Amino acid sequence: MSMVRDEMPSIFLDAIDASRQLLFEFQHRTTALPPPSCVDAPPVAHNGHAVPWTLRPYQQTAVDACLAAVAAGEHPVVALPTGAGKSMVLAELSEQLPGRVLICTHRKELIRQDRETYVGTDAGIYSAGLNQRDLHTRVVYAGVGSIYRKMEALQQAGPFAAVLVDEAHRIAPCSEQSMYRTIFESCPDAARIGLTATPWRLNQGPIWGDGQWFSTCAANVSMHDLIPAYLSPLVGM
Repeated sequence: MSMVRDEMPSIFLDAIDASRQLLFEFQHRTTALPPPSCVDAPPVAHNGHAVPWTLRPYQQTAVDACLAAVAAGEHPVVALPTGAGKSMVLAELSEQLPGRVLICTHRKELIRQDRETYVGTDAGIYSAGLNQRDLHTRVVYAGVGSIYRKMEALQQAGPFAAVLVDEAHRIAPCSEQSMYRTIFESCPDAARIGLTATPWRLNQGPIWGDGQWFSTCAANVSMHDLIPAYLSPLVGM
């Protein structure tokens, strides 16, 4: 099934993911969100960096819930719909998590986008598609296909304390051989955090729980929470 999915045009994958997100929102709600504001707060200094944004309330709530879950020994999922700013949440988590942080995804466009969002200086990219192979930075943005056989080299500068996955719904269950399984088993003490718009498989259920690499859903932000303050209302054609 994963091979078939990889060969499908992106427009069909987007439609499938959107359908799964709507199904998931009707099934689960785990985090109460503060009322959104239509105007974002002005930029502030954060951890010594002049950052170009302040997290929106729902993003900050998701970050706080995720960090609390990690502190409790969990491996959490954070569900954010398309357009909610997963790159900003990834950047904030990378800044606040201690130790070395590995951020994986499957597309070079996402690797570049996520890295450009992060404002810290000690960050690099390991991706054959982007022709970059940074090994020794604290934060590494990486392509899963580029690194799953390079984990020993990547951890010569120190073991990863956390592995974050963008598009975490693409990860197969623990029982199946996969590139992500190789990565996770290469750093068994690392916290695992998954971000996705669709944390639900139609044939298997949620991507957390028994037999999965994640243990809980720390935050679930619905499309309906973000309309109309942050996303445009849905309009029929």
